[in-house]
Amino acid sequence: MLYLRFNLDNEEYALDTSHIVEITPLVELKSVPKSEDFIAGIMNYRGTPVPVIDLTRILLEREFTRNMSTRIIITKMSDGTTVGLIIEHIEGMIKKPDSDFVNTNITSNQTSYLGNIAIDSKIMIQVVQLEELVADKLSLLTSLQKSAGA
Repeated sequence: MLYLRFNLDNEEYALDTSHIVEITPLVELKSVPKSEDFIAGIMNYRGTPVPVIDLTRILLEREFTRNMSTRIIITKMSDGTTVGLIIEHIEGMIKKPDSDFVNTNITSNQTSYLGNIAIDSKIMIQVVQLEELVADKLSLLTSLQKSAGA
């Protein structure tokens, strides 16, 4: 399986590329006053307003940093909703079989989006499950997208 690998505060993560439509530069976003803190804003993606989530805010409870490797990842959910994710410190793609990732059997309702872990050259890489990450946020994101398009 092919994964997008990124680093947040010296922790390695991977995102399954099957949901990724495009990787774009960090662009200016339209702010959404009084929205949840994980909503970075709305971007114009090829003429369509797309809500953008700050992944760093969700994982580390801090705002993303602007650097050369910060990008917006355009993703398509299984229900067809398009969502942007701001991810800092993108390191590239890695290809690993699913069998390399093991379940740690540590569960939490607040971090259900964190998946299995693989070890790559003594570095642990944890999968971020996109559908789980946005599942409870999807209705908010859909309504933001609709209101921005109106």
